[in-house]
Amino acid sequence: MHKWRRIITIVIVGILIPFGSFGIAGATVYTSPHYEVNQVFFGSGGGLSSSTNYESKIAIGEVGVGNTKDSTYQADSGFNTNDAPYLQFTVTSSATSLGTLSTTSVATATGTFSVKDYLSQGYVVELASPPPATASHTLTALSSPTLSTPGTEQFGINLVANTSPSEGAIPVQNPSNTYSFGSVTAGASGPNGTTVAAGYSSPNHFKYNQGDIIAASNQSSGETDYTISYIMNITNTTTAGNYTFNQVLIALPTY
Repeated sequence: MHKWRRIITIVIVGILIPFGSFGIAGATVYTSPHYEVNQVFFGSGGGLSSSTNYESKIAIGEVGVGNTKDSTYQADSGFNTNDAPYLQFTVTSSATSLGTLSTTSVATATGTFSVKDYLSQGYVVELASPPPATASHTLTALSSPTLSTPGTEQFGINLVANTSPSEGAIPVQNPSNTYSFGSVTAGASGPNGTTVAAGYSSPNHFKYNQGDIIAASNQSSGETDYTISYIMNITNTTTAGNYTFNQVLIALPTY
């Protein structure tokens, strides 16, 4: 009887491409030969207080906060806004060894990443790496949403909470869904007409297709925390060896 040894090392790597392959939108300010206004204030008062030991922002009578947008403009309201666009992309980059895989049980792992962006038209997160492989064999990636079936060669992911196997979590909006808008739902909009691929938001169903968009927001967003769940199954004829997998994720915002 053969013992099929699979040591699959999962490392999540994040790559930030500030403008990606999308068009770059320019920002407009109020200006003349004598003045320029790039932040407009309505309210009773506010400002910055500081000393050698502390610093605080003060707001009095703030009459409106939050984001408003349509297809041609976007505005953020509130005393604590600024005019510096940014995208924060944080990933877990520790190695996970799954040991010896079995034909009778599924091997699982999870990884996390988060995205926060400001003054953008939104962002997408794309799968950029091939499935786990040895020098001579690549595990079969699931091309459509599929249940985990031990004894069948499978590799797939999703980004929701699962019960079979029990792993994963739904995306968490920080500080709340009033300010954070990242989504893994199939068809969710990203910038410039991009959408989240189908197959990654159904509990207990897994898929993996290099190049798919797995998360997106169509506007500036507070932090969204994502959990990726992985499954790996083998057959009695799956090529033995040490499999490795470097999960590369690419974040593409548009400003």
